[in-house]
Amino acid sequence: MACFCKESVSTLALTLPSLQAAATMSMSLSLTDQLGALARMMLNLGVGFNPDPSWLGISFPSLSLNAGAMATLSAFAQLQATMAPLGIDLTTPAGASAFAQLAASIAARLPGLGLGLGANLGAWTQLSAALQACAQIRAGLALDLSAPLGLDVSAWSSFLMQLQMLLPMLSLVSQLGLTGNIAAQLAAMLKVMLGIPMPQFSPGSLSAMASLSSALSAVAQINAMLGINALSLGLPAVQAMVQEQVQATVGAVQSTLGLSLGAAIPFLAKLQLGPTMIATPSNVMAAMNLQLPAMNWQVPAMPSLPVLSIGLPIAALAAQLKAALNLSMALSPCMGGCDMAALGF
Repeated sequence: MACFCKESVSTLALTLPSLQAAATMSMSLSLTDQLGALARMMLNLGVGFNPDPSWLGISFPSLSLNAGAMATLSAFAQLQATMAPLGIDLTTPAGASAFAQLAASIAARLPGLGLGLGANLGAWTQLSAALQACAQIRAGLALDLSAPLGLDVSAWSSFLMQLQMLLPMLSLVSQLGLTGNIAAQLAAMLKVMLGIPMPQFSPGSLSAMASLSSALSAVAQINAMLGINALSLGLPAVQAMVQEQVQATVGAVQSTLGLSLGAAIPFLAKLQLGPTMIATPSNVMAAMNLQLPAMNWQVPAMPSLPVLSIGLPIAALAAQLKAALNLSMALSPCMGGCDMAALGF
């Protein structure tokens, strides 16, 4: 049995006012867009991209699945990867049953939370994004951004295109722990997962659940990056701490590059990009050794599969409740007062 336990519901209900405080406050950070743009550029610079010249002779396996099919299969892998750390293995009948019970209990309890779940909780997400951008920019500033790559990236375009097409399959194989006959193992897992019944959710409820999950994820990231309990401190105090980080990062850009934040963006845009994050030695070797049988499957789109369109938001909520509030989904009946029977279980 697995459920969104009534004790967890009570704890969440007490937390909601702190999360929803964002709806009544102005959280405008004028530098957020520029920080994000600069961070993305630094992530893509690829300083230190030194591929082995022999890689150009690699013949990668070809993928017979189209992009839409691959996206759906990747979503199944993401669903399993999200629930496995919470003790639910969706590739087994027992895990599939537990997830169905969890989904049904969330469907039964979520409307009772009410309390303006549709409120805008985006301030927490904005603060988290600003912190992550600051961290990425500072990491980039530690590199020698003026150093040339020392190679012609255009000569690697075909190699990189082939490798990038295989990255989703590499991720799927890793997340599901597939070895040997990938097609047979994947088909068996999908059969179990496709059989998981999902409850009905209104579009509004799904939107509220996604908003809540996003805010909880942001809170968990803020806690980890600042070493604080964000909800205990409250939004104004956290905003002030993030603003300090932003100003420090702006100062670091100025002192390191001799440029303002706005001027740094066109400066970085002129630098040669290198796909360091894509063409790592581990990715190249994994792709080269990937055993891909013919998989001419007719894979439905994600919105047509309730286990994905409804299951992914449910899994995200369960994961973020654990990450931000340390609330675990009950994997066995509560002792003394479990009300699952009243919910129809």
